[in-house]
Amino acid sequence: MAWWKVSAARRDVNPDLASERERPSFNVETLTNILDGGVEETLIRRAVVSLVIKDPIFSREYMYFKTPSERYEGAVRNSLHMQRKIKEMGWDENSREVKYIYRLFIHIHIYDVKGMADTVEFSILFIH
Repeated sequence: MAWWKVSAARRDVNPDLASERERPSFNVETLTNILDGGVEETLIRRAVVSLVIKDPIFSREYMYFKTPSERYEGAVRNSLHMQRKIKEMGWDENSREVKYIYRLFIHIHIYDVKGMADTVEFSILFIH
């Protein structure tokens, strides 16, 4: 047997890391609640993230096969769709939900901006 195993994400995982992840020495949910600012905040964040992930408009399925201009157009389309979604849900611009969406999109799209700025193919592949 090899020293590694394949995780659900199909990446090689060192057995020591895998065993640590299976039985951490702390309560993961408690730490998540602390980092989010409480149980209620965790529930709201998870609901918002789920809403975004389940929306087919935000699918990243073919992103890696698009040209930089197609990726830019997609980012603009996603931004407009998200603005409509925020109005549809009745969220205020300063609400917790909108702040979570902003953080999620900044986290996702910061890599796209870096990739579009680079002209070297290797850099684009490496960032993602």
